[in-house]
Amino acid sequence: MPKTDFLLELDKKTLRDIAQKEGLKTVPKNYDKEDFVKFLEGVLTTEKIKRYREEYYERETERDIHIHEKVKEKGFKTEREEVTKISVNRHEAIVNLQKERISKKVLEEIANYLHEPLPTGSGVRLYDNLNDRMLNVVKEIFLDNKEDKTGRYFEFRCANWLDLNEKRISRIELRHKFPRIGEIDIVGFNEYDDPLIMAECKDRPVSFEDIDKWMANLNKLHDEFQSLAKAYFFSSKGYTQGVVDRVKNNPYVDPYTGILEIKRGILYKYYVSLRIYDNRGDKFLKQFP
Repeated sequence: MPKTDFLLELDKKTLRDIAQKEGLKTVPKNYDKEDFVKFLEGVLTTEKIKRYREEYYERETERDIHIHEKVKEKGFKTEREEVTKISVNRHEAIVNLQKERISKKVLEEIANYLHEPLPTGSGVRLYDNLNDRMLNVVKEIFLDNKEDKTGRYFEFRCANWLDLNEKRISRIELRHKFPRIGEIDIVGFNEYDDPLIMAECKDRPVSFEDIDKWMANLNKLHDEFQSLAKAYFFSSKGYTQGVVDRVKNNPYVDPYTGILEIKRGILYKYYVSLRIYDNRGDKFLKQFP
């Protein structure tokens, strides 16, 4: 990056700090940002630029964002103030996120979760249009592979993997609640907005109770929607010994193909493909079939 371009990225306070470190002991009252840039262009070597760039630009910087909104409507005034600590480097994050394959459907789900505006545009504009808070969360999910207390981050990564690998998904939704069934971690809908794929996600070792509940839920969901074609189970911490075998040894499951046969009455048979994966970093490792 050229010297001037880097300096122009910095705010006036940061430029002032660097200038004082580089010998500008007394700052004239009328000094503006352009004056600091001009001064620093004359004193900074390539090595110093590199060092300051690492310190002020590439390294994540934490700052408090104070948002104070005043809304006037029909003579009433509503004030809302939010204080959010954000650790984000926009330029670095945007460059690296472009290298990832991130579904726009999943970005929309993240926006809904954060109560932020839906992402617009494509390519670099898609990420450039995200505000600092959302950009930082997307970075934590897909670049840092962070975990959160609620398990949402892992669910977003699984949803993204599903959307990239299952081309028939028209819409994806996390923690969707069905009447008489309950909450399903991930649901992929077809073009008619019927459930096509469901997934359960655990960021802890999977127990027999977990796998039994998954099997019960997919049967309930298929009872309501015969459009259900696949059911996935994802874990980021592995499976308790014998859990995968419990599915494999189910009399209605083909141990070689993972196809579950569901009978409805005497005449009707339906089939749902079962898939069990273990997630390690950015790798999704198939455990069954």
